[in-house]
Amino acid sequence: MQKLLEKLIASNFAELEGLRITGTIPVKQELMNEVLAEALKGALAPPAVAGDSVAAGTAATDSAAAGPRLEPSDLLKLITRAEITAHEGEIRLQFEIRR
Repeated sequence: MQKLLEKLIASNFAELEGLRITGTIPVKQELMNEVLAEALKGALAPPAVAGDSVAAGTAATDSAAAGPRLEPSDLLKLITRAEITAHEGEIRLQFEIRR
């Protein structure tokens, strides 16, 4: 599976030409609050110091162990339509992906 992901990412998903996905993801308010809190925590975290060997070693180990990294920006390139609605404590993300 890892090699397949690497191939898809490296080719900018060219093998999926003609793909069309339409879906809805219901997200509870509590989960969205957790996601926002994590995003803010990451955005507000101090940047790693270039000479910090502990931080650099940890980052290198983490990225090597994780394998191919699918960045959100890779998926955002494929989204052709998105709509967010909220009702009674639930947020719905409706989207369409085409390749």
